[in-house]
Amino acid sequence: VQILSKQFDRAMVEITQGEGPLVGKVSVGLSPYSAGSTLSVELLRRIREDLPGIILHLTESFDDIYSELVMTGRLDMAVIHGSGPMKGVSFTPLMKEEFFLLAPHALEIPHDSDDAVQLADVTDIPLLVPPKHNFVRKAIDMAFMRKGLEPTIVAEIEALTTLQGAIQEGIGSTILPWSVASRIAVEGKSRIYALRNPVISENVSLCIPELVPETEASVAVRERLIDLARAMASSHNWPGTHPTT
Repeated sequence: VQILSKQFDRAMVEITQGEGPLVGKVSVGLSPYSAGSTLSVELLRRIREDLPGIILHLTESFDDIYSELVMTGRLDMAVIHGSGPMKGVSFTPLMKEEFFLLAPHALEIPHDSDDAVQLADVTDIPLLVPPKHNFVRKAIDMAFMRKGLEPTIVAEIEALTTLQGAIQEGIGSTILPWSVASRIAVEGKSRIYALRNPVISENVSLCIPELVPETEASVAVRERLIDLARAMASSHNWPGTHPTT
């Protein structure tokens, strides 16, 4: 029913817009704690400049499973971690993100000349992390488990403003992709270290539905989102973020 309703709504938009400027609403899910959330403002700016007839619906949620929302037509597309395969949706790889340690500036931790920290040296540091269903947490848990190590997790935090403040106050450290760590790092209050042995990384992909046809508006948004993501992945301003091939 959800898919049929979405198809009807899209058909009506296509019929009424004719040959004029692209119009309609396009919904985009952006995975929190990922490069996707970093792209949101730039995507909004690009759409406002290029396609002012399109209304963007942007959402970031820890609780929603974006691939399911895309599959059922409740979202037009989503930037998520992972690359499938998954029945009902298709994935376009955008980039690979490495994770970094974001720690209070005053914390003394062994590191090399390139500000790289061994994962084994992080085990006794109080960590502030997302809840278990989040991809960042899953990647952190997997990295420690594969090394036979046990992290010292002292709190689960979803709000980035709370996480930022807690690190500045010296309550704990966290592990995040560069795109997010660099947004909440504060000079003189917190510091970013590369993680080694192992490097923790995740693929970032754009997820679109296979059963729900795209509108011209959603195609236009998708193309601009892919361009922005790949430009980010190729930029020297985003350490640990690499284009996928």
